[in-house]
Amino acid sequence: LEAMRGLADAAPTLDRETFRRSAAPWMLDAPGLAALGLSERVERADIGAFELRERAASGDGFRIAERWPAGQAPADGDGLVVIRFVEPMAGNAAAVGVNARSIPRAREAIDIATRSGRPAATTGFTLTQGGPGVVVYQALYRGEPTTEPARQNQMRGVVFATLRPDSLLPTLAQGLPTTLSLCLLDTGAAPGQRVLAA
Repeated sequence: LEAMRGLADAAPTLDRETFRRSAAPWMLDAPGLAALGLSERVERADIGAFELRERAASGDGFRIAERWPAGQAPADGDGLVVIRFVEPMAGNAAAVGVNARSIPRAREAIDIATRSGRPAATTGFTLTQGGPGVVVYQALYRGEPTTEPARQNQMRGVVFATLRPDSLLPTLAQGLPTTLSLCLLDTGAAPGQRVLAA
C-alpha cells in the first residue's frame, strides 16, 4: 500500500501500464492479497469528461458504475472515488470504473483515511469481484495538507489493497500444531458479521 502511495505521489499522471508494472512484484507470492489499485476523486459534474478521458487512455469502454444499496442515492455535491487501475486485471476487471464511495463500508473507510491521512480498513463485505474481503485505503492529496479540513479539500484519490482473509488464513496456519486453530474476527463489525475467516 505504501509503495503504491509513493508511486502515485511521485507520478500523479500515472498510466495503466506503469501501474501494472509497479504492482506486479508485490502480487507475487502474496497469499490473501487479491488486488492493488488506484482510484481518483471525480466530481459529479465531471463524470462525462472523466469517462471520455479514460476511454481514450485505455482504448476500452470505460464506464463509471455505482453500487448504492437499495433505497440509497448520492447526496447533492457528493463526489465519487472511481477505480481507475487495479492489478491483477484477471479476476478484478469488474471493479474498474466502480465508485467506491457508493459502497457503504468502503465509503466509511475512505472518509476515515481522507480525514486522518492514515490507512483505514473496511469491515468485511462482498467484493465487486465476488466473495468476502476487506479493503485498506490510503488517501492521496494535492500538496501536503496538515489539517483535517485541508486534507478533505485536497484529497485527489486513494490507493488500496484488497485482502481475502479466507485465502490468507490457511497460509498463516501452516506449521501450527494441530491442537491450534485460527479465527480472524472483526470486532468493529455488526454481530453475525464478525468472522472474516476461520
